[in-house]
Amino acid sequence: MKGRILSIFIFGIMSIVVYAQSGSSRLFGVVKDAKTNESLIGAYVLLENTGFVGVSDENGSFLINNIPAGEYSLKVSYIGYDDKVLELQLSQGESLELNLELAYSGVALGAVEVTAQAKGQISAINDQ
Repeated sequence: MKGRILSIFIFGIMSIVVYAQSGSSRLFGVVKDAKTNESLIGAYVLLENTGFVGVSDENGSFLINNIPAGEYSLKVSYIGYDDKVLELQLSQGESLELNLELAYSGVALGAVEVTAQAKGQISAINDQ
């Protein structure tokens, strides 16, 4: 009887170990400004040519789950900052933490000119 219970226990433990090793990978981490070290809210974290995407929260944290093992190109982008691209190799069941820093690009938009034209009677009065 003890041998049977021990066999069931060992089988259960082995099943858990095999299941844990067959799990998918995940990426998590933080996206920050390289100069100020401030969190970047809403940074886009993408495994290129896949459907795996994450967006950083109010703390700059992101999480992408259920990624199959393999080689990936990770692209991180944020408005006003230079994109960052990293090549990654994920093993089966791996949890990879990335602390990413983006450099401010300093690109400014051109001037905007706003014009308007009055209509109707007011326009006619103004033209006199």
